[in-house]
Amino acid sequence: MLRARFLLIGALSFALVLPLAPATNGAPSADLVRVRQEVEQLQEDAAEAGENAQAAKVQLARLKSQLSSVQQEAQTQKASVDAIRRSLASIAVARYKSTGLGEGVELLFSSDPSLYLSSAGSLENITRKQAAELRKF
Repeated sequence: MLRARFLLIGALSFALVLPLAPATNGAPSADLVRVRQEVEQLQEDAAEAGENAQAAKVQLARLKSQLSSVQQEAQTQKASVDAIRRSLASIAVARYKSTGLGEGVELLFSSDPSLYLSSAGSLENITRKQAAELRKF
C-alpha cells in the first residue's frame, strides 16, 4: 500500500510538472536563435575591434617614427641657426670694433683703398648670405 501511495504521488507530481516544461519539437526556439545571432554579432564586433586596434598600433608606430625624424630635423636646423647667429654676432662685433671712425674715413686713410673696398664688399656678401640663411629658418 505504501508503495502504491508513492507511485500515485509520483504520477501526480509528474502530471503537474509536465505542462510547465518547454515543448521541444526538434527545432530551436525563437529565443535561442536570437541569442545565437547576438553572440555571432558580438563575435564579429570583437574581431573588428581587434583589427581596428591593430591598425591603430601600426599607425601609432608610424607616427612615432615620423615624429622622431621631425625632431631630429629640428635639432639639425637649430644647430645651423645657432652657428649662423654666432657667425653674424662675431662679424657684427668685428665691424663695430674696426669702424671707430666710420667706413668713409677708413677708406680715406686706408693704405690700399681697393683692398679695403674688396674686403668690405666680401664682408657685406657674407653677411647678406648668412642673414638670408637665417631668414629661411
